[in-house]
Amino acid sequence: VDLHETARHAVEGLAPLTEARGVLVEIEGSAPPVLGDKDRLQQVLGNLIDNASRMTPEGRTVTVRIAAEGPESVVQVLDEGPGIADEDLPHVFDRFYRAQASRDRSTGGAGLGLAIVAAIVKSHGGTVAASRRDGGGTIFTLRLPSIRE
Repeated sequence: VDLHETARHAVEGLAPLTEARGVLVEIEGSAPPVLGDKDRLQQVLGNLIDNASRMTPEGRTVTVRIAAEGPESVVQVLDEGPGIADEDLPHVFDRFYRAQASRDRSTGGAGLGLAIVAAIVKSHGGTVAASRRDGGGTIFTLRLPSIRE
């Protein structure tokens, strides 16, 4: 699976939502391909990009960075939102966890999206983590074993 192409498809699928939110989504870089299910990986990237675009203020940018690091292909999704509180970071991949008290099923889903992301990434032999971004915002980092051709 080509991660740049997968990210591009996810961004294209979300374009009506991101455009309505006034958020630009940029994709940078490339990495060796990974072995996996392109539809599930597109679901992962779509979820992360959608979440990032919800948190990013109008007129700002969500960045998808793709790179090779040793034996891994790495994808980072960076938003320009308020960031996730330190006490919430260890729990963001827990089922039904919502970092924002204001989000409920009527406005923010069931609290399953990031748990599903984590399960899909794990099933691909990878990892996913969340961290605070210097200057505000959040970084979600996926690491997947790459295929060297």
